[in-house]
Amino acid sequence: MHIPDLSMNGYVATGSALRAVGWLEQGHTFKTGRSSAAFTKALHAHLTHPFGVWDFMGSHQCSLCPTDEGVHGRLQVSADGQSYVLQQLSKATAPCGNGELYIPTKELCYVAPVLILHYVEAHNYSPPQEFSAALLMCPPQHSTEYLELIEPFLQYLRGKISA
Repeated sequence: MHIPDLSMNGYVATGSALRAVGWLEQGHTFKTGRSSAAFTKALHAHLTHPFGVWDFMGSHQCSLCPTDEGVHGRLQVSADGQSYVLQQLSKATAPCGNGELYIPTKELCYVAPVLILHYVEAHNYSPPQEFSAALLMCPPQHSTEYLELIEPFLQYLRGKISA
């Protein structure tokens, strides 16, 4: 599903306090470039055990990668946070993801698909600078500081009202 970077319209939630990042899809252009080692390391860390709002049924396959028919798999970040692994449930050549990553700030919350790690590493996706800065400043997922930052956005992320 394609959503333009920094759009206020997301997959589940919509509003002026939310920003979509990294919702890439074949047939739509996106900014490319090399991400810093610090950014990639932080992204790995945040995706090791991301804060969840929704339980998604099924998964989304990377449409930028070549595929085989009947692909079923799940993108997982290794326990050490250093790499991602495609757990193959059948023949697959393209990673799949089934969740979102939330990066809150005091002013707004960025919402990205968990496939953002794959997009950065495999397709040289370059997220907007403001997202990169927010990610680097964001406290660890599930920490007290993180939970305090995300609290004001939960009603919007759960789709109950528009932000």
